[in-house]
Amino acid sequence: MMENKLAHSGSEKASKVILYIAVSLDGYIARVNGDVSWLDAYQNVDYGYADFVEEVGAVIMGSRTYEMIPSLGGWPYGNRKGFVVTGRKLRATDGIDIEFTSDLLPLIVRKAKRAAMGKAVYLVGGDELATSFVNQGLIDEMLLFIIPTLLGGGISLFRTVHACPTFRLVKIIPYKNCVVQLHYRK
Repeated sequence: MMENKLAHSGSEKASKVILYIAVSLDGYIARVNGDVSWLDAYQNVDYGYADFVEEVGAVIMGSRTYEMIPSLGGWPYGNRKGFVVTGRKLRATDGIDIEFTSDLLPLIVRKAKRAAMGKAVYLVGGDELATSFVNQGLIDEMLLFIIPTLLGGGISLFRTVHACPTFRLVKIIPYKNCVVQLHYRK
């Protein structure tokens, strides 16, 4: 079994919510205007993303992240069910199993874990959603990719954190391009 693979027993309980995200040295995930082109110089390395996504059964994202999907060339998550947390009325992309929801986050997580059928639930991008999930204790693991760039401002990975969940570092993977993966588990 590869190091990056996650063990799951097949039950809803075994599913974990995992935040997999790149962050600058100074804690930002994007520039103030949402621009992430500063990551382009780091796209030529395999950070285990394909292996990670193979272990994912469902994805949860916010509406702004969902609206960026067309610029990525379409839904990058195959046949995995998507949950878009929003109060706005959005249009689903044809052929994709998407649920737009404004339910309470714990309910969304339960639905996503059922849909994931024992695999991981990928929490995709966004400072608001990541902060809400961490404040409600809903993130089980974090795979943070520290990019050796200082942005000096922008959109922080987390906004105001009210809860102080404890995570333990379970793995560090340095890459030749000076990116470092930090794998934390609650």
